Amino acid sequence: MIINSYRMYTLLERAKNRIGHDGFIELNAIFNNAYREKRSKEIFASVFFLGVKAHRYVDRDLWEQVDPTERFKQMERELLLLQGMTPRQLLNVFPIDKVYDKTGEIKDYFTTMKFIEGYGMDRRIDDVLSFLWDYSNRDLRIYLLDYMTVLSDLEKKDGKPSLMEQFLFDGGMTND
Repeated sequence: MIINSYRMYTLLERAKNRIGHDGFIELNAIFNNAYREKRSKEIFASVFFLGVKAHRYVDRDLWEQVDPTERFKQMERELLLLQGMTPRQLLNVFPIDKVYDKTGEIKDYFTTMKFIEGYGMDRRIDDVLSFLWDYSNRDLRIYLLDYMTVLSDLEKKDGKPSLMEQFLFDGGMTND
């Protein structure tokens, strides 16, 4: 059975909202703080997982019609869910791509594991974007690309050059 991209995106968004809503009700009903904290991390990981996965199936034309400010707010809320998790927990949700590069010029499994071991497997992730930038997972790369696109769209909306235009300008490339 083939499911089109829009249908898959809609299903993932509904699941994300349902898990978030049901999880919120559950967390408010539980008085055991240790269980509540453990369960909240599981719920946040589930909502973040579905938010990231949805970006694989989003209709790009519809996505770009949404106001950049709204897109940015949605993605920021999803990134906040990841804040405070540990690399060990992230590995369970988004495993590292099993890609091996003999040249050492691209991120692969070994460079990502070396980065995580240097960071600490059980240390909280506070700077989420910086951490994800060095993490090798296809879904997260798509998500980060969409995030960078939203930032660029926000700059253009404010009448400033896009991130790529600014990068080229800073590098000495001009329209001349």
